[in-house]
Amino acid sequence: MVAQRDGPLFYRVKDIALLLGPAWSQRRTRGWLARAGALERRFGTLVTSADRLAIAFPEIYRRLLEDED
Repeated sequence: MVAQRDGPLFYRVKDIALLLGPAWSQRRTRGWLARAGALERRFGTLVTSADRLAIAFPEIYRRLLEDED
């Protein structure tokens, strides 16, 4: 499913925070994703993948897909 769509392989914490809205700072978003085990470090940047989001937070993953259309 994820392999067929065109989109980024990884999402930065900043991208997710913007999607969640103004009440979510990058710090709050980072903590939330870290507690869920959805973060990983790639070349010094904390990121999450579409697969990890789909497993941990399916509703956020759906919003990302809608936002890309």
